[in-house]
Amino acid sequence: MKYFIFLGIVLSGIPIIGMLSARNATIRSLCWMALTGCIAIGDMSGVNFVSNESYRGTDRGFELTFTDMFAFGLLLSRSMRAPLVEASRKTVPSGFLVFCLFLGLGLIGVMTSLMPLYGFFTIWKMLRMLFLYWLVWSAGRVEADPQVFYEGVVRGLILGLMVVGIMGAKQKFVDHMYRVNSTFDHSNSIPLYVNLAAAPVFAWILGDHKMGRIEFFLGFGAVGAALVAVLATQSRLGILLAGVSVFASLLVSNGREASKRSRAAAVVFVMASVIGGIMVSDTLIDRVKNAPESSAEARDEFNVAAKLMATEHFFGVGLNNFSYTMTNVEKYRAQVEVMADEEQSGVAHHLYLLTAAETGYIGLIVLVLFFAMVQVPLIGFLLKKRTKAQKAALGFLPQVVIATLAGQYALFVSCFFEWAFRITPVTSQYFAVSAIMAAAVSRSEMSGESGLGLAFNRNKVAS
Repeated sequence: MKYFIFLGIVLSGIPIIGMLSARNATIRSLCWMALTGCIAIGDMSGVNFVSNESYRGTDRGFELTFTDMFAFGLLLSRSMRAPLVEASRKTVPSGFLVFCLFLGLGLIGVMTSLMPLYGFFTIWKMLRMLFLYWLVWSAGRVEADPQVFYEGVVRGLILGLMVVGIMGAKQKFVDHMYRVNSTFDHSNSIPLYVNLAAAPVFAWILGDHKMGRIEFFLGFGAVGAALVAVLATQSRLGILLAGVSVFASLLVSNGREASKRSRAAAVVFVMASVIGGIMVSDTLIDRVKNAPESSAEARDEFNVAAKLMATEHFFGVGLNNFSYTMTNVEKYRAQVEVMADEEQSGVAHHLYLLTAAETGYIGLIVLVLFFAMVQVPLIGFLLKKRTKAQKAALGFLPQVVIATLAGQYALFVSCFFEWAFRITPVTSQYFAVSAIMAAAVSRSEMSGESGLGLAFNRNKVAS
């Protein structure tokens, strides 16, 4: 029954969102806010059609979420307002075609896999991510009033951080959970999700000196609450990377046209970090000292199996087929000793080795190339030589770009130890934030580096 109810909400919601947002800019901004905000509740609210909920792979069905509903509704809105014509010759964001190649390689592996249906679960998700990437990037470049789009998506990121933080705090201090998972299926997803948004959001609220006090404190509180949730996961690497990425955001915000707000935020952040570190130090020390050796040994065993799969299968064993192949093929199953009693195997925690196992080393190379291509316009934007007037016209955009890169590099490091990038909320967050920033730098280039005016060049009045 829940599937029909959810499908009914989505099918009725798309035309309603489309019509209302096409007529009113405020509603359109709220819809962009909802799109990025709903990413945080993807695990809680999403529905898998033709699913196998007991499967331990990365995807368990043909998934739909409320983010998809708002995405299709906003596409409909755009088609109702104006023809789909870009403001420049470029029609897709950087890395889009490379990811299409990755998708094609993945499709080849799925067609030769032991369980193609499971592979198509992931193919479907990849198609949704490509659509989200293109839609957000495209809208950010052509929206007549940049504030409608950029303030909407950033407020959505703030909302998502706030939801994750509040839920995590409830689980920690009310439910007394040892390791919180907030809105996600597993606690390790929290740092990856938070790292992608907290740093750029922090840079935004510190850079936008005309932002109202209420909105500033909500944004500051959302980042703080999300970091508390990260602390409550007791993920040692996650805590370290979250702290480093947000500190980098704070540093760059104070290094370029610092305001009273950014200086005060620096003091509060340092004090909170010290107090928070003291509060959780005993628990973290206990986890370091008493972490079971079997956990690391199990990861190593799965990594060995992943390398073996990648070596023996040029196109891999098929997307989302690692768990199935480990469970049903004896020579791979034989690699497992620590968790040999489990009826069904999990997945390799090393995302890059998992990718190589499922798409071959060629698939891994293409995925890494995609990550690099997404970085190219952002790094190029930062390295471009400009006059003093051109730099002033950019406002606080460079700060947000640097913070975004810091958050994404934290994700890339995490992927050596976690596969959670493949979980829908984390994947959606990566594609959405990447698209937002790619659109921002692209629009600044298209408009002679002043067209973002109201959205980013708002630092003339300090508070």
